[in-house]
Amino acid sequence: MTRKAAANPNHETIRKRMEWLFHDPKTLPDELVDIRLKIHTRPKDESNQGGGSASTPRSYGLIDRIPKLKSPILFFWTTHNPTCPWQVAEKVHQTVPGSRFVLVDKAAHWPQFEQPEEFNRILLEFLTSQPDEVLIDSYKKRYW
Repeated sequence: MTRKAAANPNHETIRKRMEWLFHDPKTLPDELVDIRLKIHTRPKDESNQGGGSASTPRSYGLIDRIPKLKSPILFFWTTHNPTCPWQVAEKVHQTVPGSRFVLVDKAAHWPQFEQPEEFNRILLEFLTSQPDEVLIDSYKKRYW
């Protein structure tokens, strides 16, 4: 499905690809399909490689790199994520002292659209529970 959507990006192929990423495909908003279609059909230039790179699987070495992060980490996972099972995220979470793991049901790869109230509640709780100094120091170390 990914290669088909990348090779021939149109409303139908992008919708089919994204339906695979939703727990309940009927909840996929047309607006999100339209946005993803624009991303996949934008011209390539020096600042981007064009639309989708989803057809080319990559390994970023994240499982080894995440435990080295110094910022507070929230592992917000779902029970139906087709790209990475929650058990993998939980295992990585266990290697990161002070991290938080949340598992949301009835959502897949796009929980912010599938379970927006729960997503927002959990994210706001995480962000407001962190001391401002920690977040500012992490930002400074990363960007200044």
